[in-house]
Amino acid sequence: MRKTSRPKIASSARQKNGGPGLILLFVGVLLAGPAGRADFIEYNQAKNILIENKDIRVFHHHDWSSDRERRRKIMSSRLGPFQPENTYAYVECISQKAGRALFNKPSPALTFLWISDDSEYIVGLSNIRVDNPIQLVVFDKSGRLLKKRSISSWEAELAREEYAQFVRQFPSAAASLASRSGIVNFHDKVYIDPLAWVSTGHPKEAWEYIVAKRAASHFSANFSESVMNWVFWYKSEGPEIRLRYDGENLAGISLLDPKGQRFEIPIVEEFRR
Repeated sequence: MRKTSRPKIASSARQKNGGPGLILLFVGVLLAGPAGRADFIEYNQAKNILIENKDIRVFHHHDWSSDRERRRKIMSSRLGPFQPENTYAYVECISQKAGRALFNKPSPALTFLWISDDSEYIVGLSNIRVDNPIQLVVFDKSGRLLKKRSISSWEAELAREEYAQFVRQFPSAAASLASRSGIVNFHDKVYIDPLAWVSTGHPKEAWEYIVAKRAASHFSANFSESVMNWVFWYKSEGPEIRLRYDGENLAGISLLDPKGQRFEIPIVEEFRR
């Protein structure tokens, strides 16, 4: 089990973030063209988050303060943060009654934790983008990963026939994006996540095709991002997470976007494979 110093306990309704590491210099917020807001230094903090209720205690730690090249290689690989080689971020769940760990799992770098009222589910959110391909995770209390999702402020929006044209014209790029869960069907459209793009070996025209179809995220038009470090997609003052069920099965997670408008992310999505 990984060892780290523990911060002061915070309730599931109120949480406090802290931890060692370099302080991110953030002089101000500037617009940097259509890509987003400028960053003055790459994110390099270490952070702890601890929340609890009467049943469980959930602790998250991440450290982005060192080993940048090794961390980047791990996080950009196919398994991303969910592999034993990820020693930079994890989530640990401890039983309050038994005083023992229920699970300890590698994770993305998170910025918000939440426990469901019945203590069955743990939700982690992140507004960190640099070396962090996943911004949403849902675990059950046994440690089973039920949902992982990258979040971007924009996507390529294609009609079904446009997507078919993209596949015919750029088959290797389409296959690579699909293998990284970067292409999803939603209603009558196909959306391509730019975070899933791996440029090696693909023609630049494939990327230009995606950029030409740029549209706001199909989850919310109120997402934004900085050039390098951040994606702003949930209400920082409190996302007010809710779970939706289909019978006894968890079907969706809804929360507030930065402008306080509610949106939902399905647990099961129709990704292209």
